[in-house]
Amino acid sequence: MTCYQISEKGLELVKRISQKEKEATHEFVYAKGTRELLSAEWDGASYYLTSASGYRRESTITSTEDVSYVSSAYVPQCLRYGGRPTLSNAHRAHESAVNTDSIRDELDEVITLNSVSIIVAEYIPFGANQIVQLNSNVGSTERVQGGFISPAVDEDSSGTSMEMSPEMTAVDILDYTLTNHINFEAEIRFAEDSGVVQVETFGVSLNAEGTCFYGMQARRRRPVVTTSRRWRARGASTPSPRHATRAGGSGDGPH
Repeated sequence: MTCYQISEKGLELVKRISQKEKEATHEFVYAKGTRELLSAEWDGASYYLTSASGYRRESTITSTEDVSYVSSAYVPQCLRYGGRPTLSNAHRAHESAVNTDSIRDELDEVITLNSVSIIVAEYIPFGANQIVQLNSNVGSTERVQGGFISPAVDEDSSGTSMEMSPEMTAVDILDYTLTNHINFEAEIRFAEDSGVVQVETFGVSLNAEGTCFYGMQARRRRPVVTTSRRWRARGASTPSPRHATRAGGSGDGPH
């Protein structure tokens, strides 16, 4: 845990802050019309800000704000073991040149970045058995690899019918070894608000030691990052190797 405490110099600077700026902070930390500090509570589904007198409101900290962007899958060469290169969506960058977004803040800064590559790394304690199962689930060893995966478990796998949601994640295998690793491209097809265009394709690299890498390259014609004084980030979940299930069979046609 990291804790911060204001310094003596900082206390002196606070005295120079205008009352208008202080009130903006008070609206955030106090219950409306009072000087009662708010506390954060989690009810299992949402965060709520509450005070001792009973004031309560739902927090928007977990609400996402969407902007249009186009991304390409990215897996560093040091993690590759042959296979084809990742595909580029640079030719689709113009699709993000729209003016629609769901940002609620007053934007007062613009940061322009070029050739942006993003990698998120994490450690998940799994081993060779989980890599073997994941390779099996996504069809790495089959004639037609990849397909569509979902965290949902098929409770009627022997049934004669199936439903294909348009919001499933499409997976395309790049390279793999049966017991040690897998690299693949994943395209997320979640529905977005009207007017927001998001082409979300990223590279995933998993190995038997439990290290996981998720990478993408931003492809935007407009500034990559537009910020305000308050930062918000959009999260994206990726399927766990233990829960990924594959839609489709091992036939010659696409699944």
